[in-house]
Amino acid sequence: TLFLRDASFLFQPKYWDGIAFNGVPEMNPSRFKSGMFGVRPSNRTRDVLLKGLREDMEFTNNDQGYLNLMLEDEWADVPPKKRFPRAEHLCTSQCVMEGEWQEEHQVQLREAAIVDFQGVSKPWNWPRDIRIETCKPTKNFATLWQLIITAPTEWDVRDVLLSFEDMRESLVQ
Repeated sequence: TLFLRDASFLFQPKYWDGIAFNGVPEMNPSRFKSGMFGVRPSNRTRDVLLKGLREDMEFTNNDQGYLNLMLEDEWADVPPKKRFPRAEHLCTSQCVMEGEWQEEHQVQLREAAIVDFQGVSKPWNWPRDIRIETCKPTKNFATLWQLIITAPTEWDVRDVLLSFEDMRESLVQ
């Protein structure tokens, strides 16, 4: 996960009033993306999450599948208007989708505060695992991630991020 800008909007009361858990919906709105979600600490939530570790359960998609399975009821209780905004979360694997998802992806490329390297396009495996030629922004964000990780000081990270803001439009094209 890569934070491109301040994400304090995630803590606004409008997303948390009466809600113990929140996230960004997947394409199937009955599921959420684990790349951008939040949980208000509670004994109940802890117990729900630990329950699955004690049982022999099957789930798909690693952490995302587990969290969706265990927090399914909590997610169903989150009103759609209170869920985190999709435009703020860029999932790099979405670049191969078509139709309205591709249009949404273009908005996310410009506006997202958080980039989630879902699937095989992990920046720590770049360039070997980024095989999708149509996903130039995925390669660009992976490069940005690497520049941040390899920056020798926090001042260098600041410079990388300031440069990113200046060149974001070219990165997403």
